[in-house]
Amino acid sequence: MTASTITITTVLTRHDVPARFDQDPELRAIAYSLHRLENPAEGPEARFHAASSLLSGDTPEDGEYFMENRVLLKEIYADQLSQRLAALEDLED
Repeated sequence: MTASTITITTVLTRHDVPARFDQDPELRAIAYSLHRLENPAEGPEARFHAASSLLSGDTPEDGEYFMENRVLLKEIYADQLSQRLAALEDLED
């Protein structure tokens, strides 16, 4: 699956990435991953995104719980996006 430049820019805009960072390769890669997550290919990729993973709780008392892979990946990508934005903004200072 390919994503157009407009699609990637739209994903970045939706995640409140300032336009001045639109061409950052790391942010664009994360945006592409988010796009793939929202538009998975058929077959194994779609099944993986729809499946759940068993995760351990934050503390032993919390126990284990299931989380949909799509939700887990979205959290990971959002965190990566946030960290990269912070790094780029720090470079500007």
